[in-house]
This record gives sequence, C-alpha cells and structure tokens, in this order.
Amino acid sequence: GVSSQGTKTVPTGLANKDGDTSSPYFSGYGGGRAQQVVEGWALATNAGVISDVRLRADKQPATMAMRTFPKLTLSLGYTSVTAASMSTTFAANRTGKQTQVFSGKYSLPPQFANIRPFSIAWKLAAPFPYINKSGNLLVEWEVANPPAKGNYFLDAHFGADSGSVGVFGQHGTLKGQTWRVTGDAITLRLGGKATFTAQGFNKSFPAVAMWGSSRSRYSTLKLPFSLTTFGAPGNALNVSPDIIVPMQIRSAPPVFLGQSQAPIANNPYFAGKTVYVQAVVVDAASNSLGRVFSSGVSMTIASGRNPMQLIGDWDYNKAVGRKARGGLVIQFGGSFN
Repeated sequence: GVSSQGTKTVPTGLANKDGDTSSPYFSGYGGGRAQQVVEGWALATNAGVISDVRLRADKQPATMAMRTFPKLTLSLGYTSVTAASMSTTFAANRTGKQTQVFSGKYSLPPQFANIRPFSIAWKLAAPFPYINKSGNLLVEWEVANPPAKGNYFLDAHFGADSGSVGVFGQHGTLKGQTWRVTGDAITLRLGGKATFTAQGFNKSFPAVAMWGSSRSRYSTLKLPFSLTTFGAPGNALNVSPDIIVPMQIRSAPPVFLGQSQAPIANNPYFAGKTVYVQAVVVDAASNSLGRVFSSGVSMTIASGRNPMQLIGDWDYNKAVGRKARGGLVIQFGGSFN
C-alpha cells in the first residue's frame, strides 16, 4: 500500500475533539506507571514507522501548571493481548520485548485552552518500526516519583472508535462568497449516516453533491483533474462522481448552507470504508464554465470496535494496576500503510 505521512490519532475522529473521559495515569498523582494497548488495526493496516508519541491534557481543570518529572521512561513494544483481554498485571501484558524510546527529565507543559493541543510529546531518538502482523502495540510510561496529590489529568476516551473526516484538493473561488465544505464525524458509524455540508454562503445557489468511491481515479481519468482548460481556473475534479444528487444552497438562519446525506447500513462490511464527496455550485459570475468545484471531503466509517485500553497506578512499584475507563487519546507521528 501507499504510506500515509503525518499523524495517526487513536481513536479516529478525536484529532480535534475532546475525549469523553479523563485519566490520572501517569500524571495525576505525581508519578506512577501506565500501560496502554493500542490495537494494530487502529494504527496501520500493514505497517508503519513511529517517529513521535503525543498525548494531550484533559479539558478540566481550566488551567494546569507545568509539572516536571526528574525522570520519565517511555517504551514501545508488541503484545498479544487486546484491549478486551488486557491484564491488570503489568508484566502479563509484556508478551514481546519493550524498546525504550525515551528516558530522562520531562516537563508536562502548562495548559490553558479548552480543547488542548497534543503538546505532551516525545520525539523518538530512533523511529520505531511497527508491523501489524507482529501484534498490537504496547505503550508504557514509568515515572519513578512517590505518589503526590496533583491535578494534571490526561484526555481519555471510552468505548468504540468514531468516524474521521478529511478535506483535500483545490477549492474553487465563488464570487462574493467565503465558503467551505466539511463532514460530520460523529454520525459516521454503522447504522448512522454520512453527512456532507457546504456552508459560508450569504445567498442561495443551485448545487449538487457528487459522491464517489475514489479520490485517485474516475474510470481512465486520473484525479485530481484540473478544470482550468474548461474555463474554471483554480477548480478541479477531486472525487469520482459515481452518484450525483441535487443539493440546494438554502437559507438556514442566520446563514445559507447545503447538505447531502447518505444512510450507512448496519453491516460490518462497511466498517473502515471511506466515501468521498465534492460540491459543485452553479454560478455564471464566477468563471466561464459557470460551475465552482469545492475541495473533496473524505469520510471514513467507524469500525465500531474499541481500539485501546489503559491500566495504571500512581505507585510505580506496584505489580498490579487499576483498569482505567477506556484509554488515553493518543497521537502518533510517522508514516503508516
């Protein structure tokens, strides 16, 4: 497969959205130990190379002061346990060799924003190669500090993953309008719906939504396909127009918007599948073609599976930890395929 450069957020759909719970492990009580299983299917279909690991603070409390640990150790490794079968005994989850990727003084940054950035980060001195068939990923933190009262809690999430949305490709200029397109990650689940929205208009326009199965090819046509020579400079066909449906830009006070939806069958076959959508707005004043093409929007349907589980304790000497409610929202930098 083709490698995807950049980041992989687990669970999907939470790159820009706060998780539904929080965890004190490993930072909330001055130190301790935490282990998290990240199931391989959530990280890479085949393989990947991890260059950095990132967490973020929970949205509460409103502010958090910087906290410095004299020594923090982070290790990555393979494990045969799953999110469902993870033991509360730390050693039982280490079914493969752990590779230490960081050890030293570490400061948790101060926090102010409501939805925090992934600013709790470790850049690996040497990239960690991940191969899906070798097992799930086990991430382990150890802070050799005695327990202490604290309030630096980490963002976490409980339950199944959620859908993910991406925006890509050229976005045509619509005269007199500042418009954009997006999708709804929350409804992207089995039995839910794929929702595409074009918004930012100050008046009504006729338009259509083009739904497709590809962003790279339409029949023999390679995508994206520039429409400059057809009288629409700065516009491109970004998705395969397999299904075209009307999408009137209408008044929805205090704005104008257009929306197109497709139901998602409650069938496991569709878990992890991606659909692509693009809007075309009719406007003779914008270019000689009289059509303005939006960026493409990718919408990946949630698998409905739990991708992670965390155990931890505020005493780093403990052999047995406590099972957390879900796991830490975690982001990996690198390449994945």
